[in-house]
Amino acid sequence: MSDARPLVLTDCLDAGADLTLDNPFWSFACLIYAQDAVAPACLELQDNFGVQVNALLFMLWLGTRGHSPGEAGYRTLLDSLAPWTGGVVQPLRQARRNWKFLGGRSPAVQAGREALKRSELFAEQIACAYLFRLSERGHDAARRATPERAVTANLDLVLRLAGLPTARRQELAPRLAGAAHVAAARCPGSSA
Repeated sequence: MSDARPLVLTDCLDAGADLTLDNPFWSFACLIYAQDAVAPACLELQDNFGVQVNALLFMLWLGTRGHSPGEAGYRTLLDSLAPWTGGVVQPLRQARRNWKFLGGRSPAVQAGREALKRSELFAEQIACAYLFRLSERGHDAARRATPERAVTANLDLVLRLAGLPTARRQELAPRLAGAAHVAAARCPGSSA
């Protein structure tokens, strides 16, 4: 992540960029999210603290590769995701949730909700493909560290900037860091 104008996801899509949907970061994201207690923690962070889960998982993945982009790099990452997250992912999520609470148990409504869920997941996968592409641009501004230190630094940064109370950070951080290392060990192509 350099000082040049940041690559923005919507710019990539406007330019017809070929994003690799199935990539090592997507595999990592699926593996970590499937671990016990990770999904509820991510949803808590998303719903209560405004954390972009893809950005959190990307920072964890970068950490497992020994990269720590720091606060400026993380903020650039958030800015580059904002148009896609705010314009596509969040509206799909809200529509899906509205259907859940307003739609009742009608099979037709349930089928529509499942279609929205698949669309939301696909939009998340596009964001992850963009992040993977961003990672391939290099880490000029990223500090190199051991994976353990980089995961800890990246996670602390994300949770601190989200405004998570210290006690909750201390409770969640070891669980998420451990899950990141387990996912990285299981994920082909995930090492630096």
